[in-house]
Amino acid sequence: MTRTWTALRLGLVLISTVANPVAAQDLRPSVFGATGVANVYRTEDQSFGTELNIGGGLGIEWKRLGLDAEIHRTLGLTPLEVQCAIGNVPCLGSAREGFLEATMLSGNISYFFGGPRVRPYLTGSVGVLWTESVNSLTIVSSTAATLSEFHESDTGLAVGVGFGVDVPLTPAFSLRPEFRTYSSVAMSRVNLGLHRGAIGVRYRW
Repeated sequence: MTRTWTALRLGLVLISTVANPVAAQDLRPSVFGATGVANVYRTEDQSFGTELNIGGGLGIEWKRLGLDAEIHRTLGLTPLEVQCAIGNVPCLGSAREGFLEATMLSGNISYFFGGPRVRPYLTGSVGVLWTESVNSLTIVSSTAATLSEFHESDTGLAVGVGFGVDVPLTPAFSLRPEFRTYSSVAMSRVNLGLHRGAIGVRYRW
């Protein structure tokens, strides 16, 4: 919860900093929420599942440009049980390997095409991906192999691209189906990627 509030405060500071020099020029502040699914994977070998993803944030729009501060989390990630690979002694204990959660905070810039009714857009993102995971450790002695697990936290620089469509429902509300893909191999030990498809609802002033 502390991380979420900190992220939202950072988003407010970012948007205020950008908005102040052009405050008199047709800016439209906005808030938004989104829900969808995200596939979390490690680029070199495996997927860790496709699960529910929820998020929200703050933004501003100016003509064909949009700037957002967004936080979203992938829920329901389930580590897998590790099978004991030692064949000549009995195995004791249990362990899992995989991810427990993945949370991303990003700044997004979008460019809109089309007219007032339907506006396709392209998006670029830069942010931070926080993950919590478990890994296994096997200690082998002459009489038994003992399995145990340990927790790890990781922070990586995430870079993403995406596309979507902004569909106005009223002058203030719009619907936004979109797809984004992220890579966080920079500054990270776990080298994760994330594909996210979501439908968002946005309110503009």
